[in-house]
Amino acid sequence: MKILVVEDNEDSRNLLVKVFHAYGHEITAAANGVEALEQALAQPPDIILSDIMMPKMDGYQLCHECKQNEQLKNIPFVFYTAAYTSDEDKKFALSLEATYIRKPAEPDVLAKELCEVFEKAKSGAVAPAKVAPLEPSPFLTEYTKRIVTKLEEKVAELEVEITTRKQAEYDLMERVKELHCLYGISSLERQGISLTEMFRRTVDFLPPAWQYPEITFARIAIGDEEFKTENYTDSQWKQSSDIKVQGDKVGVIEIGYLEEKPELDEGPFLKEERVLIDAIAKRLGEAINHLQVMEENKQATEKLLNAMQGTIQAIAVTIETRDPYTAGHQRRVTTLATSIATEMGHSEELIQGISMGGIVHDIGKIYVPAEILSKPTRLSEVEFDMIKAHCQAGYDILKSVEFPWPIAQIVFQHHERMDGSGYPSGLSGEDILPEARILAVADVVEAMASHRPYRPTLGIDKALEEIAQNKDKLYDPKVADVCAQLFAEGRFKFES
Repeated sequence: MKILVVEDNEDSRNLLVKVFHAYGHEITAAANGVEALEQALAQPPDIILSDIMMPKMDGYQLCHECKQNEQLKNIPFVFYTAAYTSDEDKKFALSLEATYIRKPAEPDVLAKELCEVFEKAKSGAVAPAKVAPLEPSPFLTEYTKRIVTKLEEKVAELEVEITTRKQAEYDLMERVKELHCLYGISSLERQGISLTEMFRRTVDFLPPAWQYPEITFARIAIGDEEFKTENYTDSQWKQSSDIKVQGDKVGVIEIGYLEEKPELDEGPFLKEERVLIDAIAKRLGEAINHLQVMEENKQATEKLLNAMQGTIQAIAVTIETRDPYTAGHQRRVTTLATSIATEMGHSEELIQGISMGGIVHDIGKIYVPAEILSKPTRLSEVEFDMIKAHCQAGYDILKSVEFPWPIAQIVFQHHERMDGSGYPSGLSGEDILPEARILAVADVVEAMASHRPYRPTLGIDKALEEIAQNKDKLYDPKVADVCAQLFAEGRFKFES
């Protein structure tokens, strides 16, 4: 069977072609009535299956043209549509001597019905139309009526769709405003500002989130403090929500209008705005609680650090009582090392780690006999090996203590050198902690600039010359340069 498929939707047209091909039919296809009429006249099909709503020439016009043509008038014509489904539409289709199938139909059902229409037409068994075929003028009248009806239906549908879409767009914009408000409050908390500043800026976030921002005012009261917009007034048109921390009321948030507006929902405010003000109050309560906990933790941490620093200072004093010639050495090294680190722009955390590590960097000397520490002559190789062991000893003492900084490793590495010639591990370059590289320079400068049992002071100039000459070999060049700059510019000197 030769089927002419007329469908303006390309996907639907291709699907119908594939379906009928699968049933062994010969198919031609057209995108509108004009194309279909040309194809039908060039090569008449056995049956025409056509949509109704199409550009250029719709299905009704195509059917009418076919029925007026001597060559095509006996070809069975089937309307396949989802738009024209009323009784009047069906009646008009019958008046055109056409058959009507409603979209969508299952492929096997559609193929079967087309075959039945074709066989009936072929055998002459098609029942005569119950409605007499329309003449050209009546056809145009009824055709116009059907088109106008459909246009009116479409216009009504579009009006509903536009109204619905506008309402959806309005609702969406309102939700965006609300989300922007909540996000703004959350971002303030992340900025680490004070609670007072947070409340002051939050008040300004509130009016734009309400449906009438131009007449909206806001107020937040926390304890004895009050924050409000410039246009705040004691209006009767307002809503409020309690700000609570751990279930206890600590304040209140108020939103109001300067003038009366049409009542929506339970009052002049939308239901969503009731939810929003409660959400804001909850968010502020959580922020207060969070910042209070942070402050408590900060104070507890400071107490812990102060206690830890006191303990470390006590250990440093104990070490220095065994070696009066180096009394104050660890303190002076620490002062120089932290000054260098600060000048280099290191973080507060790293500088604090250097400070703690510097105070106890020679703690391992507690295992070195006092007579060796204070020996007035040069040390033997065996004695110097005992001195060098203080790095490992210091590490062993400190490794089990849970400092917030790598104190044990700083102490362990402060005699390592950039070229790997240091001790105890022979580390080099970036393998040495930055804290240890800074401490190494400060340690050498202080030692050379101070008196020792086996020699008088070499002076600060000699110490700076040493690090300048070996800054690319033994010492971190950046650390050495900053150290020299501090002394050269008079911004650092050792205290007695």
